[in-house]
Amino acid sequence: MLSDFSAWIVKVILWLPFKIIEILVDGLVEVVKIIPGCDCFQGVAGLVSAIPPSVWWFLNIAQFPAGLSFIAAALLARFALRRLPFIGG
Repeated sequence: MLSDFSAWIVKVILWLPFKIIEILVDGLVEVVKIIPGCDCFQGVAGLVSAIPPSVWWFLNIAQFPAGLSFIAAALLARFALRRLPFIGG
């Protein structure tokens, strides 16, 4: 009986932080939905479609999409690590 009670207490203690995080994330999603989109990216589609096929072929042979994703991931990791105390300085 004591082990059942302690298991229930553990469930309650673990449920509370998850519920708080769930409420905060739901609120953040609603705030992001309210923010209007930027009109500055509408011209990008026209610029990308103007690139000739020979350039696309070279970019694919040079693995440009993979390299661009590696660079973006490295920049994101650097940004995140700089925010950690005792690591980022």
